[in-house]
Amino acid sequence: MRSEPTNMPPTTELRTSGKLIVVYREGLRMETKVCNRCKEEKPTSEFYKDSTRPGKLLYHCKACHKLYTGSPENLARRREYRNSPRGKMLVQEWQFKTKYGITTAQWEAQLIAQAGRCASCGDPFMGDRAPDIDHCHKSGQFRGLLCSACNTSEGLLQSSSQRVLALLQYVCENNGEDIHEVLAQI
Repeated sequence: MRSEPTNMPPTTELRTSGKLIVVYREGLRMETKVCNRCKEEKPTSEFYKDSTRPGKLLYHCKACHKLYTGSPENLARRREYRNSPRGKMLVQEWQFKTKYGITTAQWEAQLIAQAGRCASCGDPFMGDRAPDIDHCHKSGQFRGLLCSACNTSEGLLQSSSQRVLALLQYVCENNGEDIHEVLAQI
């Protein structure tokens, strides 16, 4: 990073690498950038941070960003695309990769390996609802595919075997069953 020159005339501009321009006026330093859409030079405060590139700014200014993303035509076009078969597939692939670290092919392979059944209770997956992806909340590691009921139960039990055993004991006692006989069936 360059250090600020000391005795610069009030209207001198220094161009740095890329489109970032550093302007010195009356001893003040102001960084500007040129918007890729409107082609106007604006202060860097007029650009959102780019979440995909740490320490960088978006290529277009806030005004252009709002105009592009917020217009009714663009919103309708994006909604239509997300609801199309290709859009749904891409959204699903992105969710699998970012949330669970797996590909659609790995998901399909797991579904085949489980013979279309829940990894916990063994019930077949039915209807339009896709199986839930079970993953470790600590490590993020993908563990398998569960039905909605088993995935919800596992989440509420906080992946704790102690809680599972305590609940099993409670259910057995209230149903008049022997917990040892139930565990022997597993």
